Amino acid sequence: MFLRKKNELNIWQSVSDLMTGLVIIFLFISILYVAQSKHVVYQYKEVNNQIYEDLMSEFTPEELNEYGAEIDKNELVIRFQSDKLFANDEKTVNESFKNLLEHFWPRFAKIALNEKYADDIKEIRIEGHSSKVGTYEYNLNVSQERARNTLLEIRKMDEENREKIESKVTAAGFSYSRPRETVDASRRIEFKIVTDSDKVLDKLYDGL
Repeated sequence: MFLRKKNELNIWQSVSDLMTGLVIIFLFISILYVAQSKHVVYQYKEVNNQIYEDLMSEFTPEELNEYGAEIDKNELVIRFQSDKLFANDEKTVNESFKNLLEHFWPRFAKIALNEKYADDIKEIRIEGHSSKVGTYEYNLNVSQERARNTLLEIRKMDEENREKIESKVTAAGFSYSRPRETVDASRRIEFKIVTDSDKVLDKLYDGL
């Protein structure tokens, strides 16, 4: 009887030791995964910061002011007020806007289409936005056409990068779904750099 109890005790002690070992292994793997996750996210943020710094180095505050534009660090967006680009209700690219694009686009493309960011930049999206003056459907059409015509204009002027433009640059209209502080601020064209967050998720998934 005593021998049987002793054997049972030894068995439970072995199971307990095994469970303790498994918990330690699990904790060790968890620590490694968290450390890897932080490193991957850090790399992602570093790429975004580098792109932002390149943009700020390329375009001076005076030039941005002359364009009627601003750079948003958090969203990696260059934002133009559309009242400086299009007449009221106008959708076509006028001569003034063409001149601005001829000066702006090659310098922007030098960064956004640069080979060093080929694996990091997933998309360059030209976005049209409007205020809430008018119906949603009307503004959707206007914002979409303005974005589309802007894309077609840069595609026409930049033959050297045409293949990259066709594969990476898109156009989208958002009507008044993403308003800003004022009516004038809501009416805008944005050049948004979309970095590849899927790549970050893939790296994290590979670490599982």
